[in-house]
Amino acid sequence: MKFITWKHGGLLSLLLLSGCATLSKDECLRGEWSTVGYQDGAQGYPAKQFYEHVAACREHGVMPRQDVYLKGREQGLKQYCTAALGLKEGQAIRSYQLVCPANTQPVFLQGYMQGLNRALLDNAARVDVKRNELSYKQGQLSRTKEDKEVKRLQAEINSLNSELSRLTDEYYKIQEFIAQARSLGAY
Repeated sequence: MKFITWKHGGLLSLLLLSGCATLSKDECLRGEWSTVGYQDGAQGYPAKQFYEHVAACREHGVMPRQDVYLKGREQGLKQYCTAALGLKEGQAIRSYQLVCPANTQPVFLQGYMQGLNRALLDNAARVDVKRNELSYKQGQLSRTKEDKEVKRLQAEINSLNSELSRLTDEYYKIQEFIAQARSLGAY
């Protein structure tokens, strides 16, 4: 029998307070822990997801079976830890949760880096488009005298500046994920 340490108990308490149920009452009562584990693994969730299921099922008087869950999750990770899903995760600019086993992580990271690099190129292209739009709108504003038109252009310029700020944040997020992947041996 395995006991939950204070570290895990603290995490469990936080999860209980969050009120965010990962499983419904029916799912808890069905107790298909292998399937739940498989689905979590196939989606790249870290093993700590199990504790969220514990919190969700506790209120229904059900304790998930960790051994069965982890075996299912291990099978799900075989589906997740591929170059194709790494590419998809990278293009979607999702953080890699360090879930792939040592024997599949290099393949996943190869796809992940390709996806991040594509996302970086896409980001740069969108920044160029927004900068051109911004320059055009600023030019229009400098030639406009009508109050209504000035307000409309100022609103559009503010919107473009906000979008450029969001794209800049996205750029730094991609760079952070690339650095993390490189630290794990990705190229």
